Amino acid sequence: MVGEVLRESDRLMVDQYGNYFMQSLVQELGESHRLKLIESIKHFIQVAQNARGTHVLQNIVKAINSQSEEDAFINKVKTSGIHYLVKNQNSVHVLIQLINKAQASNLDFMLDYVEANFVSVCKDKHGICLVKAM
Repeated sequence: MVGEVLRESDRLMVDQYGNYFMQSLVQELGESHRLKLIESIKHFIQVAQNARGTHVLQNIVKAINSQSEEDAFINKVKTSGIHYLVKNQNSVHVLIQLINKAQASNLDFMLDYVEANFVSVCKDKHGICLVKAM
């Protein structure tokens, strides 16, 4: 069953009912399965920007309890492109959760992006929320 969930994780995270299952599952998974779940996300941007998917990703961030999980999640953010996440009403909340949870030294990439695009980020109603959280 775990294999099936991992193969369909993106679809389940954005589904009207599947997202509730995924949110509950995240809370019950151990570290190794949660790490596999993070790594199984194929379309991170689409999930993060989705009104349902963002809640699953925020719950994943809240549940992170190891450096390997944190590193894997941050790697997803980095490789997906932070610029797609900063100004979206849903995905910015994933970033804010990450700021609240992750070690500050792991978030230099986010600070670098905000510094390089400061005016643009601050003029955006969702971007300014990220700046305030920093």
